[in-house]
Amino acid sequence: MIQIAWFVLTTSFCFLGSETEESVLFLQTLQTSGGGYVAKKSAPDGSGLLPSLRTTRTALRAYRMLEGTPSNLSKIEEFVLACYDSKSGGFSDRPGIPPDTISTAVGLMALQELQLPMERYVEKGVRFMAENANGFEEVRMAAAGLEAVHQKVPQAINWLRDIDSKELADGSYGEGASKARSTSLFVVAKIRLGGEIKNRETLLAHLRKGQRADGGFGGDTDGSSDLESCYRIMRAFARLDASPNDVPKLLSFVASCRHSDGGYGVRPSEPSSVQGTYYATIVRQFVRNRQWEFEDSGLATEPRALPDGWRAGKALDGPGSEWSIREVAPHQHSLSQISSNGLKRQYNLCIAENVFKDVSISVNVRARTGTIDQGGGVIWRHQDDRNYYIGRWNPLEENFRLYKVVDGVRSQMDTAKVKISRSDWHSIRFVHMGRSIRGYLDDALLLEAEDDQFATPGRVGLWTKADAVTDFDSLRARTAEFGDLEELK
Repeated sequence: MIQIAWFVLTTSFCFLGSETEESVLFLQTLQTSGGGYVAKKSAPDGSGLLPSLRTTRTALRAYRMLEGTPSNLSKIEEFVLACYDSKSGGFSDRPGIPPDTISTAVGLMALQELQLPMERYVEKGVRFMAENANGFEEVRMAAAGLEAVHQKVPQAINWLRDIDSKELADGSYGEGASKARSTSLFVVAKIRLGGEIKNRETLLAHLRKGQRADGGFGGDTDGSSDLESCYRIMRAFARLDASPNDVPKLLSFVASCRHSDGGYGVRPSEPSSVQGTYYATIVRQFVRNRQWEFEDSGLATEPRALPDGWRAGKALDGPGSEWSIREVAPHQHSLSQISSNGLKRQYNLCIAENVFKDVSISVNVRARTGTIDQGGGVIWRHQDDRNYYIGRWNPLEENFRLYKVVDGVRSQMDTAKVKISRSDWHSIRFVHMGRSIRGYLDDALLLEAEDDQFATPGRVGLWTKADAVTDFDSLRARTAEFGDLEELK
């Protein structure tokens, strides 16, 4: 059986267009005249909630994942900036109250969501968090803020020591019904702070054990699940490149939290809220994350068909684009382009059925043969076989390049000169979020570009050119986050 770490079994679990639109409309009902967002609609007695920075940032992130556009963006910007304290460099949860560590992390991430200039806020905000974070809840939020703006602080060493001191003998964190949730919070914070995860399988076992009879995850002793716990735990699964035991049942629980107004409650019995809608959206985003290892225990040396959900494609009629799973070493298999007869301008494509917009996609690649071309890479936002982005390595030309193909015509967007071994495995990774694209070869950031030629979601896959015979392994595609967007030094 092909071993695939995946989070979704069929495309039927993806958001339907009408559901997405209804969720966006629900979020719009929670914006106040001052630009900020309240968590939920007013109570029956007419009393309302105050808008907060944390809820506003949550709404902004939900809009992005739902591919919706907030109303009155200028008002939202005014609200976020009104929460900033220029003297301390921190943010508060509402204008007019003292700044705090959690709100500062949230404020920096809100500025990112709004794509506002960050320069004047990052240095002072990072210093504020480093000096004021106290207790794990503040540390974990500071870790999220630091990761988002690609900053490190000396205090992280002590924070990591404190996290390690709370680890139990069985490798988990927390006790009782909240063990899976607590473990997920500590694990993600540790990863964000650069800590080493040594007991991955043990941690995954604790997380999986936390899935409840209704398919969800929770932290309460009554056995009920909630979307916040589902989000926290699914985020840990995503960071560990793994999945829960029963994905369909988890998605069924998420669906049970949906209401007729288009929003989601944190629990099925609770009214729709910004937080519930965001948690439901991001859990379903995590569900889409995929990793393919292309293993098959029954395969000897003969190639076999493509994995389920994959298809081969090509730019031109004629030979080329023959893809198969093949054994490349004992107990190791790859998905390979095996034809050495491709035409000079032939593009050999192998496309998965999975669809992403903002994506981080990576693969291990090894060039085998080719006199016209060698190597290859990844494609994303694939609209059809004539329209997509490519990031590829070519050992013959000794370069690493970013392209887009529009109506079958390829144009170069960035290039880097590289000279690395042709016969060894190398890693390629590309991050595309909004207009921003970053390209890595062997974990070195070498390429960057800004482009929105294909601004809608598209499929992901693999690519070679002409007669390049190439092996690919450990392909991973996941939803990209702001923390993935490093700046080229």
